Amino acid sequence: MRAIIVTMIIFYIITFIFGEFITNIIFVSKGFTASYANPIYLGIILLSGLIVGCTLYIVEEIKKSKKNNGE
Repeated sequence: MRAIIVTMIIFYIITFIFGEFITNIIFVSKGFTASYANPIYLGIILLSGLIVGCTLYIVEEIKKSKKNNGE
């Protein structure tokens, strides 16, 4: 659970602090980035947490499977 929260916090920092700086350089118009891109950024943050959570779940299941098989 801690890995999921840490990943989401890191992606939040990267997306909204560094990402905003980079998008201001790339896109001159601020209207687009503020109104349409923020939900996309939040989706990326949630998706990163979901990927980490699913990966941890799969690793735990593999460990349980190996323990049950006697390896």
